Amino acid sequence: MRSRKNTEDRVDIPPSASIRELQRHNSLGALEGLATVARHGVGESIYRFNDPNEHWFRIMQGAARMSALTGDGRRHIVDFAMPGDLFGFGLSGGRRFCVEAIVPATLIARYPRRGAEQLADADPQIARNIREVAFESISRLQRRMVTLGRTSALEKVSTFLLEMADRSHIEPTQTVFLPMSRYDIADYLAMAVETVSRTLTELRARHMIAFAAVRQVRICDRSALEEVADRLPEPAAHPTRTPGGCVRHAGQLPADRSARLTRSGPVCAKTAGELTPVNADGCRSHDC
Repeated sequence: MRSRKNTEDRVDIPPSASIRELQRHNSLGALEGLATVARHGVGESIYRFNDPNEHWFRIMQGAARMSALTGDGRRHIVDFAMPGDLFGFGLSGGRRFCVEAIVPATLIARYPRRGAEQLADADPQIARNIREVAFESISRLQRRMVTLGRTSALEKVSTFLLEMADRSHIEPTQTVFLPMSRYDIADYLAMAVETVSRTLTELRARHMIAFAAVRQVRICDRSALEEVADRLPEPAAHPTRTPGGCVRHAGQLPADRSARLTRSGPVCAKTAGELTPVNADGCRSHDC
């Protein structure tokens, strides 16, 4: 009998979705001469928490997730590594995250950190290319912080789908391959997996996306998806005061919704869904 690991549904990334990323290694030049290539199965660790920071890594084929566990066992996914991505940068010391393959037969190139640093010191072009890859990773993490600050599930999931489409370099109406499970998406967006499923179903009902196959989503209306993802509250030209004396700007909760959410004592809603304790006068001076 075949093992469970060998009977998993194989989910391959379409070659057209990652061709530009797979070509990036050509710009790394002599760095490729230091690489050791290994194949990883689904759930297999590429490196673990507290492992020594002695190597850099690059996804040649497949995909991986970078995550951390809290003290109470909750998992937080901080990034997904896609074909062409270089990751594992850091100062000397232990790793702060663990990285696991999420696609069968994920192919990983490993570079010794000290050798790569010496090569970068000797070759300005390689140093520049490595900096560009590192800056791209930082920019992606910054954008994710904005995503986590979104107030609705529709905004978060729409932003996530657009991110995956942009990283796949596909045409606006082509199919996006999602190598991660919905549980992974939920831990990436800090949402419940049930909420992720309901939101995807709602986006399909609005004819913004369609499910092409297992873990494949076709973007039917990118402009509508972008409109949902970019829906941020704009400050009102003339803020109005609620009956409690607090200023309410555009995008904040209406007074009646704020009242329904109040647990005890007076509150002031300074942003949508956020309840802030107030002083005896009914609001905090820097909020109202």
